[in-house]
This record gives sequence, C-alpha cells and structure tokens, in this order.
Amino acid sequence: MTNLPPCTSTSVDAVPTKPARRPAKPKPPAALDPAADELADEAVYRRLGFVETDLSGRTAALAEFEQCRFRTANLSNTRLERASFTDCLLESSDLANLRTVKSSLHRALVRRPNDRAALGGRRLARGGDH
Repeated sequence: MTNLPPCTSTSVDAVPTKPARRPAKPKPPAALDPAADELADEAVYRRLGFVETDLSGRTAALAEFEQCRFRTANLSNTRLERASFTDCLLESSDLANLRTVKSSLHRALVRRPNDRAALGGRRLARGGDH
C-alpha cells in the first residue's frame, strides 16, 4: 500500500458555470381574431383572443394553441391532454383545477394583473394520470 501525503486543502475547486438564461418571451401577433367558446380534439388555434371566454369543464386532446391570448378566460376544471401552448399569453384567467397531461408551454407567459401566476389547484402531469 502506498502512503499518500495528507490533504492540505479544505476547499473544492469550483466548476465554472454559465449564468442562467432568462426564459424567452412570447411572440404574440399584433392583431387577434376572437375565439369561440369551444375546444375540440386535435384542433389548432392560431392568433386567437380568448377574452372573457368560458372554457370551464371542457376536455380536449392534442389541441395546439399558437400565438393566442387568454385574458380573463375561464379554464377552471378543464382537462387538456397533450396540448401545446406556443407564444401564448394567459392573463388574469381562471386556471383553478386546470388539468394538463403530457402538455407543454413554449415561450408562454402566465400572469395576473399583479404579475403573480394564478395556478391554484392546477395539475401538470408529466405522463399518465398521477
């Protein structure tokens, strides 16, 4: 067995890390068309304004939302499976008990008037029903 010299250093060399990047901001369009108060499976919603729209208690699978704005929309008790939100703004909307399964947000912003997210009771499941 080889005798090793005693360790004289008590600190660990720090590994340089990159500073964290800020998330990319959504890219909403300049104008939006009004959205209907319905959700459908495999539907694509582009450049729509869900303003004071009641979508509560609905179910949809594989829905895609691109460059949409949800302002004071009601999504409470809604279930979205494999849905995607790209370049979307969700502002002052009711997301209580919104359930999303295998869904994604890309450059999306969720905020209330005071800039705090209102996600009470929401369930974001990575896979399956947990």
